[in-house]
Amino acid sequence: MANTHNVFVYGTLRPGYGNNHRLLRNAVHIGPACTSPADDFTMYLSHLGGGIPFVVRENYDSLNLPVISGDLYQVNNEELVALDSLEGHPNWYCREEINIRVKTGGKSITATAWIYLMPKSILDSNIVNTTGDFKDIRTFSDNSHITLNITQ
Repeated sequence: MANTHNVFVYGTLRPGYGNNHRLLRNAVHIGPACTSPADDFTMYLSHLGGGIPFVVRENYDSLNLPVISGDLYQVNNEELVALDSLEGHPNWYCREEINIRVKTGGKSITATAWIYLMPKSILDSNIVNTTGDFKDIRTFSDNSHITLNITQ
């Protein structure tokens, strides 16, 4: 398909979340995917109720953090522009091409895809999602503190 782009989504753009329906309803869902174990990514959660995930490239050889789980979509040029706008690329999240593993047709294959990464220099959170999967997080906030309940 000409003029299409692979995009790896890991937060509110995943199926079941509001940004997915709004921005990816016409995109092609390829399948569940994850980052390569060779890449060092960490998922942080915002202080705003934990509802916004940030993935940062870091070198954490000793922490053995998991891969980042998400979904692979194939989008057209207009959808990519809309995603860039939502993510504030390149001034907030920065779009970068990475290798991912995707499950499709009963097989797991390697593909390249765009991901939106938060530059470590502007990250304002220290809440780490230790599972690497935004769907595992349930957050609650009463404006005085944030409680994270990680379901496994």
